Amino acid sequence: MIYQLVIVERVYQQLNESAIWYEKQQNGLGANLLDEFQSAIKIVHSNPFVYEKKFKQFRQAILKRFLFLIIFEIIKNEIVVHQFINVKRNPVKRYKI
Repeated sequence: MIYQLVIVERVYQQLNESAIWYEKQQNGLGANLLDEFQSAIKIVHSNPFVYEKKFKQFRQAILKRFLFLIIFEIIKNEIVVHQFINVKRNPVKRYKI
């Protein structure tokens, strides 16, 4: 089945804020975060069932180099990405959609 990828606006805001922060820490690091996010999203989009359910209907992918999670769910023929969040954040906040 081919799934449509839906990324909610909040994810772009979270990603942008994180990339800006990393870029301030080291030149090029923000771009690396964006690249890794794109790579992870491609994997999620191509095979979302690789990731097990972590909380109710939500699944999560973790970035390899950066400590961030991509929280998503599968709804019919859509993969809906709800959060891009640092793993150090309160676990309860991860799934508040």
